[in-house]
Amino acid sequence: MMCTENGGAVGNVSKTDILRGIISERLNTATREILAVVERTVADYEEEASGFKQEIDRQRRQLELLQPRVKLEKRGVEESRPSIQQDDDDDDDEEEQLWANPTTSSTLRSLEAHNQQVWKELNPRMMSSFLKRPEPVILPSNQTSASFQPNKKKIRRPQISDSLTHLDFRIRILEDSEIDIITNAVFKQSPSQNLRVPRGLQEAEFLALLRSTFPQLSNDKPFDFFISDIRRRLHPLNVESRTPEKIYRVIKSARTSTLYIRLKSDKGRPQISDSQTHLDFQIRILEDSYTNTLSNNVSQKSPLLNMRCPRGLQEAEFLDLLRTTFPQLSVDQPLEFFISDINRKLQPLEVESMSPEEIYRAISSARNTTLYIRLKSDKRMLQTHLDFQIQFLKDSYTDLLSNNVFQKSPLQNLRCPRGLQEAEFLDLLRYTFPQLGTSEPFKFCISDSSRKLQAVDVESMTPEEIYRVVSSTENSTLYIRLKQPDIPDTSTNLDFKIRILEGSQSNVLSNIVFKQCPVQSLRCPHDLPEAGFVELLRSTFPQLGTDEPFDFLISDISRKLHPLHMDTRTPVEVYRSMRVNRCSTLFIRRKQPEIPDTSTNLDFKIRILEGSQSNVLSNTVFKQCPVQSLRCPRDLPEAGFVELLRSTFPQLGTNEPFDFLISDISRKLHPLHMDTRTPVEVYRSMRVNRCSTLYIRRKTEEDLQSLTSHPAEIGLTTVSEPACWRTFCQRILQKMF
Repeated sequence: MMCTENGGAVGNVSKTDILRGIISERLNTATREILAVVERTVADYEEEASGFKQEIDRQRRQLELLQPRVKLEKRGVEESRPSIQQDDDDDDDEEEQLWANPTTSSTLRSLEAHNQQVWKELNPRMMSSFLKRPEPVILPSNQTSASFQPNKKKIRRPQISDSLTHLDFRIRILEDSEIDIITNAVFKQSPSQNLRVPRGLQEAEFLALLRSTFPQLSNDKPFDFFISDIRRRLHPLNVESRTPEKIYRVIKSARTSTLYIRLKSDKGRPQISDSQTHLDFQIRILEDSYTNTLSNNVSQKSPLLNMRCPRGLQEAEFLDLLRTTFPQLSVDQPLEFFISDINRKLQPLEVESMSPEEIYRAISSARNTTLYIRLKSDKRMLQTHLDFQIQFLKDSYTDLLSNNVFQKSPLQNLRCPRGLQEAEFLDLLRYTFPQLGTSEPFKFCISDSSRKLQAVDVESMTPEEIYRVVSSTENSTLYIRLKQPDIPDTSTNLDFKIRILEGSQSNVLSNIVFKQCPVQSLRCPHDLPEAGFVELLRSTFPQLGTDEPFDFLISDISRKLHPLHMDTRTPVEVYRSMRVNRCSTLFIRRKQPEIPDTSTNLDFKIRILEGSQSNVLSNTVFKQCPVQSLRCPRDLPEAGFVELLRSTFPQLGTNEPFDFLISDISRKLHPLHMDTRTPVEVYRSMRVNRCSTLYIRRKTEEDLQSLTSHPAEIGLTTVSEPACWRTFCQRILQKMF
């Protein structure tokens, strides 16, 4: 019994201690919360009192203006510029004059009585603590604190405390989790709200304050913080912790003033609020069933319409509501729903059912605001005519629509009956546009966004097929162009415009080349063979010589020369190749002469790329590696040529391998390909590649390792046998040198 009673007493004592500890902890927590509220309240009162103090000082300064100031007329220039000490004395004298004047003294007394009444309405405890503060006094530079007289109060600008107790935020709550751009509609739906946040709050306290202030954030819904840039695009707020001070600092550093809070989406698609009883749609009815791209013309013909739809409608009820709201949608005609992408092209709306909620959710998830409704293709049979906008291009070589082309080719309208066959449609075009003639062939074209013409790709030239292709493009105009005429067999002469490029080996036509090489005309018989045409050129243009070979060239839009490719050099083939390449001038240039056999030496210009492994020649490389000249005997063998290079340029070493390189017009280095490294082969390869400088660079260790690790590249499959070792070494040296 004693043991049982003692055990029960111990149990009672422990429970009492636990209860006492819990109560003490709760009381301490409540005390801390009460003290925090009191401190914030006192801080608010202090800030309010500071505002009243500033208002009183402002009213005192305004009363100064009521007292007329007497200005002495007889003052010199020096007396009109008093020092700082004189200004302070004058201010004291003016204040004494205000109190001495019976008119202004009564006004001052009434103002002080009003201010005393305002001060009494404040908290006495806060008031007493505030009045104990010393007055901020600004002493003149030539006075000390001992000479200061406290009975003369100077009217000074109120001092603002640096220790702010609150932070002011401007906040917009974005309930739609898919918003990425702040549009005018978003500004209307999410008004700006102000929030004053005490300093020193932790992250959890700040989030709790936001949830209690804004009901949209309640129920523990997750949300994100954003700021906007100059294009109104949202960017996540990157902070280490979500404290008010750090968020405020990031907002100010980004030079923005608004904090955007956006709710996170629980699912991959936006949710519709249960409290929302209606859904608002923006709809465009596309009466033309061929429309696939939203052009400005389509936007004008199909204005934007608004419709409010009740939630909970079934698919059939929603379709009936659409048909009754928009008379354009006939009763039995099937409908198609679309949305537009960033290129203004229509995309089918993919939904499981045509209920308002599903359609609204699909539109919102695609970040689109407009629903496009188009009648299905059955309506095409109801239309009896097709309206075309046609431009006839007189120049059969026009490929780009310039402003000059638009001026020469006005836009014309054509209404074409449906059901015409290809021959009937072509006859209608020839009858409408006499420029097409009776039998001249022509082509149908459309233009892209860069105004370049593209051929219409259709199976048959019926009006329906052509209209479908034209309507699918951004431009609704059909361009008709005559086909490029072939060279008639009955013609007896061909007219050429020729430039003889004499003394110029450049591949780009400069203004100097145009001046030095004028255009010359040549009339050539149509049926002239190749040998006769070449002989005619040599006799007409003495610059071509008697036996020297020459090349036929044409130029592109950037004035670069390209070889004219053809099977034979007959006048007909040359003329046809020029017309195919849309070039009106033929450029003829003599081929570069071969190295004469009688020459005993070859002159090289060489740069030794020492310490540079870059494949691009920069200005620094040109400075570090100057051009050096080398005269080499013509009949020197490969080993002798390599030995001559090593003895002339010590940078190449005695046994280190090196590469021969050449550069292109963009200063990029490329290996010089040749059969053997004899001076004649190197010189010929440089002339073929139209390069005047030979670049020599030593091989790296990686190149050597690749050669030894891949013997198949030099013609061996294995080097394990001793008999093959000598052959392997010889081929390695041959590959290096």
